[in-house]
Amino acid sequence: MISLRKPGAWNTFHFFLVLGSFLSLLFLILSILLPAFTSSNYYERSLNQLRNKTISIRRAFGDLIADMEEKSFILTQSPFPEDRDRIFFLFKSLRINQETEGIAYYENSGDLVLWLGQVINLHAALDGNDERAAFRERKSAFLIRHKASAYLVSIKEITENRFLVIYRLLAFLPEFRTPYLKEYHFLDERLLENCSIAYWDFREDLSGFEKLFARYDDEFIGEPQLQREIQTIFFPLRNQGKEIVASVTLSSPSLSSKISSQKEGILLIFFIVLGTTLILLIAAIVKSPGFFKEKKALPVFL
Repeated sequence: MISLRKPGAWNTFHFFLVLGSFLSLLFLILSILLPAFTSSNYYERSLNQLRNKTISIRRAFGDLIADMEEKSFILTQSPFPEDRDRIFFLFKSLRINQETEGIAYYENSGDLVLWLGQVINLHAALDGNDERAAFRERKSAFLIRHKASAYLVSIKEITENRFLVIYRLLAFLPEFRTPYLKEYHFLDERLLENCSIAYWDFREDLSGFEKLFARYDDEFIGEPQLQREIQTIFFPLRNQGKEIVASVTLSSPSLSSKISSQKEGILLIFFIVLGTTLILLIAAIVKSPGFFKEKKALPVFL
């Protein structure tokens, strides 16, 4: 057994003891000074973070539309097949994610003939010929709400009585949530934090929102709720035709919750480092040859 009285063993023990003590003291001081650092310019920093998040969300939505346009181009770049087997083979060649994407082939006024993945029955989703006609006339991607789901939809007309529809599931919003029935949004978890999204069907009147966003250049910044606390940004997601498809509200964490969360993390590290240092110290004392001979811990420091 290596004795701590040897210079090498003592130096190693001394180094880790000093290092652990220093780190413990450092994290303790950080936990005390943290509120002052976090509070400094919190309003401006949180607003910049929200704006960066706004850019990321808009980019993610724009990528969805671009992907749908690319699929539409692939489907129609050559003469569309007449044979249904060949049509279905063409659908499968796109290798879509059938849980969130769909392709459908319709005839006449909306008779669903062939489909793959997530699609809807237009006769069930649309009321009457007027809505079906408005559906067919859309030139840009748009949103349709059907039951608990919100779909981004892109239509490509083949002939007067034949058309393709590409679907992308944006959200699934069940009225009741269970472990097997969860809410879904097209954004990843990182972007969904402190984020609320409203999805607007193409049949809804959004003139009020258009006036609001026109006045604030598509970015309405709310007044902080309580001084230096929650900051919000309200902005639209638009299609290629600059029409509103969804609206997003982002909110920053409150200053108090931000400080509390950071402080808990630093204190956790402090207690881990402190506990590890104490365990090493006790182990070194117990393993010291003089501990059992003299019944005291002094030899470890000699």
